[in-house]
Amino acid sequence: MEHYQKVMDLNVEFGATVGKIDYNYSSHQYSVAIKSQDGNERVVTSRHLVLATGLIGSDPLHPEFENKSSFAGQIYHSMTHKSASLIPDIGAKKVAIIGAGTSAFDIAQDFVNCGAKEVTIIQRSPMFISSLEAQDKFVFAGWQTMPINDADLAGSSFPPPIALTLLVGATQMMAQHDAKLLSGLEKAGLSVKRGEDGIGILHHQLLKSGHFYIDQGACQMIVDGKIKIKRSKEGVKGFDQNAVILADGTIIEANIVVLATGFKRSSDVAERIMGEEFMAKVGKIGELDEEKERIAVSFSFCGFLVFC
Repeated sequence: MEHYQKVMDLNVEFGATVGKIDYNYSSHQYSVAIKSQDGNERVVTSRHLVLATGLIGSDPLHPEFENKSSFAGQIYHSMTHKSASLIPDIGAKKVAIIGAGTSAFDIAQDFVNCGAKEVTIIQRSPMFISSLEAQDKFVFAGWQTMPINDADLAGSSFPPPIALTLLVGATQMMAQHDAKLLSGLEKAGLSVKRGEDGIGILHHQLLKSGHFYIDQGACQMIVDGKIKIKRSKEGVKGFDQNAVILADGTIIEANIVVLATGFKRSSDVAERIMGEEFMAKVGKIGELDEEKERIAVSFSFCGFLVFC
């Protein structure tokens, strides 16, 4: 970030915390309360304001579980995971990962590579799985058949309803392409979506921002049994001293539990600093409005998002 600031000749303040933001209807200006890294506080006024806070906020979701305090092992959210190699005596550790999104798969793969004794992903909802080859063949084909500038323009020109509809077909074709892989994952216990219900992978990438995984190596580990899958439609009930207890009563022994449970949406961040009245006018950031356009977010067919 410091390099980017220097190269682009930008006025960037690091380590600053934004407090309340107010709007003065008489002067048509925003007042932004800022607390610097050294503790100094000041108010900055501006005529225009951009919230570049992303679709997903930085506040982790921490679900409530029964008897969490009784667990004798280590529990932490995926946002704090750095490397399984930093965990002492990793070869003797049994790991349970609550959640089955991209972070869960990446972290499970890391634990396997670092020699954990046992790694289990706990899945509640079905998800989309795609190989890199299928993505290249069916989603990014345009970038391989025309100049990049033209492909970027075309990819950014699809209205969301059209793009979402087109990606249903692409999702089904990707599933056919990955049939052997998906079949192996299902035999291992993973619940997989194929677009058969009219919902494609772009719905999850664009609107849900979760419940999908573009394979980076964890899939074969699941097929080979190196990463175990436990399905629980009702999720996790709670803990005992040495295990995670699923809603159906299944007990999964664990020394380490990783909460790959996601993050609060940026709407929560915006409401905290802008207030309820502002958010009532904006709506839920990232969702579709009455005209099927994304609220407060510009759209790109290939899944890249730019906030404006």
